[in-house]
Amino acid sequence: AQHFGWWSFAAERNAVQGLPIDVWIGWAIWWGPVMVFARRWLSLPVIVVISIALDLVTMPRLTPLVSVGPSWLIGDAAAMLLCLIPGQLAAQLTRDDQLPTIRAVFHVLGWGGFMTLVIPVCVLSYAGLPLSMLYHLPASTLDGCVVAVGLVLLFVGIAATAEFASVGGGTPIPFDPPKRVVSSGPYAFTANPMQIISAFFMATLALYARSWGLALIALMFAVFDTIYATWYNRAHIAIAMPEAWSSYRGAVREWRMRWRPHITEEAHIVISDSGPARAMWNFLWPWLSRRLEGSFRIESMPLGTLERLIYRLPGSGVEDHGIKGLARILEHGPVPLAVLGWLIRFPYLGGCLQRLSGLMILLWRRGAAARSVG
Repeated sequence: AQHFGWWSFAAERNAVQGLPIDVWIGWAIWWGPVMVFARRWLSLPVIVVISIALDLVTMPRLTPLVSVGPSWLIGDAAAMLLCLIPGQLAAQLTRDDQLPTIRAVFHVLGWGGFMTLVIPVCVLSYAGLPLSMLYHLPASTLDGCVVAVGLVLLFVGIAATAEFASVGGGTPIPFDPPKRVVSSGPYAFTANPMQIISAFFMATLALYARSWGLALIALMFAVFDTIYATWYNRAHIAIAMPEAWSSYRGAVREWRMRWRPHITEEAHIVISDSGPARAMWNFLWPWLSRRLEGSFRIESMPLGTLERLIYRLPGSGVEDHGIKGLARILEHGPVPLAVLGWLIRFPYLGGCLQRLSGLMILLWRRGAAARSVG
């Protein structure tokens, strides 16, 4: 806001990058819990209108605490669209226990913002260090390696969050426990992937910024996750699904990464009887099957079916088609193959790859038709 000249704040000792901490906390409470509780009596459009009206009346009168610029209404509209309305939608979906995948997107954006922006800025500002210690391009091979590791950690964390929501119907602690024990995706390798990622990603930020403060935050994450997450799982999942949880936790541990996944259920694969998908399957499966964990039941697709490949793990609530089904098969392999599978199933990337494969199949069919005519 200060960068665009929308508004600025009076200089205070207790501030983070020019934002007074008390104003920050007060604004978060006002647009957070207060507005959420107001939803019991007011609809979202009414809340937005009231918020806009209050801002129009109060913001210009808060000088010298807040000094608005000539285009502050643009900033206020941006805050409504990017903060208030998404926050209200996330709260409503959480209250009604609906659309866990959409809620997971909010969690990824929110927690990702805290991990990469809010916490580092607060720590570096408190220590009196410039933000350029963290927010700079890699200046050495070590920095480049740290950035690469951090990106991989973020990717795995997002994959774990997506799996937790799509398969388990839950969202990260402390909001909605899953409706089933999630034992697929990253959870086939470790029982607490999101907690591991949080701690280790913060450690990579500490190494990149050369900050002992961020290193302490990483340690605090590890301690908190070890205590609270363990208690939370025992208080919710273990009680709700004791047999499934006991069986899963007997093989997959917290803070330990398996090299090969824990998969006890037979996977059901349906593959087209002809075409490029079948040709690729016949070429890869003999090599791939020797490196995969678990058992498979493979059947041919019924005639007239448009699908090329279907992967099912019924007991775990997993079903994916096409390229995403292939990714699920790769997740039966050791960590490198599994990471490749998670990358293929990455949100939106999987859809793009699915469309690309459809285009390739179409071109193959046209080529085959031309050859048969010739």
